Amino acid sequence: MTDEGQGGTEWVPRFGMLEVQAERAELIRGLFELAAFVADHPELSLPFVSAVGLPIGESFSEEMREVEAAALALGVSAAFQPGGGYSAARRVGGPRVELRFTARPIPTGEDYAAPVTGEA
Repeated sequence: MTDEGQGGTEWVPRFGMLEVQAERAELIRGLFELAAFVADHPELSLPFVSAVGLPIGESFSEEMREVEAAALALGVSAAFQPGGGYSAARRVGGPRVELRFTARPIPTGEDYAAPVTGEA
């Protein structure tokens, strides 16, 4: 399954040429390498994979907006977590792979406050 002596297209999703930023291309390549590793080593236990996106914004509310956008793209709802974080998560490809976006309260900043509980 690895690159050695194989075209590698028999198990790769067909999506044509990708024109993405270098950093995104590097991540996508890493995901394919992980898939090849899992395919090449059936003697090993299956890994659990957690991909975490941590928005970097000027304020907690700005980061929360990115989590909301991720939630919309994932088809889930975002929610506050214990400790004040704000997250959206979805399992993809079965129970062993999770994609999560989390905004963490910024200890300083214009809109920092104690964690919101949803109560008015």
